[in-house]
Amino acid sequence: LTTDRGTYQGSSLLHDDDSCTLLQLDGSIVRVSLDNVMGFRQVAPRYRPMSVDALKQELRRDFDDLNIESAGNSIVVAPSGMSRGLAELHHDTWGVYQDYFRRRSFDVSRTEMPFVTIVYPTFEEFALVARSQNVRVTDTMKGYYHALTNRIIMFVPPEEPESEVSNV
Repeated sequence: LTTDRGTYQGSSLLHDDDSCTLLQLDGSIVRVSLDNVMGFRQVAPRYRPMSVDALKQELRRDFDDLNIESAGNSIVVAPSGMSRGLAELHHDTWGVYQDYFRRRSFDVSRTEMPFVTIVYPTFEEFALVARSQNVRVTDTMKGYYHALTNRIIMFVPPEEPESEVSNV
């Protein structure tokens, strides 16, 4: 769909006379007012989400000050030293989740699109993004899943030094 605000590419999830809700190639969801559509065309017979590599390239443009790592279908954008371990943790956790439900006869298929986690270095940066996404922030909050962007948004608090035990 081409609009006065830009071009959108994805699969139609819902549409009516006023709007179209698209599942975009990166897994995010956008609602486009049909009043703003200047043109549209089908670019492929079947929806194909972005590959892990293509999405990593896109994320590098948006997060050039953070590291980007992937493991399987999981991508983590995080401060230096955190991204690799978190990407592997997310990938392994998804495998455990799938195994749990398969053993209970649920059909859990592989996700079509990469799963993205953004880890901000400070609570302030995290809270700014959360508020911009209309998420209510509390002092104890460390993260959330945002369905419209299909991303986990979080921060990891700095480690507190272990308290010393005094000898009495």
